[in-house]
Amino acid sequence: MVPLCDGETISSFEVADWETERLVWKVSEPNRPDEQKGMIVLGDARGFSKQENSLTSPVPPHLDVGVRLSSERPTGSAFLRDKVPENLADSTQVVNWIGKATPQSEESFRQEVDADYC
Repeated sequence: MVPLCDGETISSFEVADWETERLVWKVSEPNRPDEQKGMIVLGDARGFSKQENSLTSPVPPHLDVGVRLSSERPTGSAFLRDKVPENLADSTQVVNWIGKATPQSEESFRQEVDADYC
């Protein structure tokens, strides 16, 4: 889940191996509301008009995620793959990497983003 303020949407999303800087996956031009609002599933390009780099190798242990917003503002984060709880897959929970990195609801996450950044 990418933290967005009201009116912001995603323009592109990329994932690289933090240690080698090798691009792992890159998509742009989201064409579905979930992706435009920041709900991204690594390797699933169905919500994007362009997939510039497909996910063809295993996901590296240390990820560097970069996002370009519709305002052209870049944002990103790096994290360890093993720190993502396995039970998040197919759930409505997200992880806020700022603070305690524990799962929370999407609604709670968006409220925190609004209060802290927007």
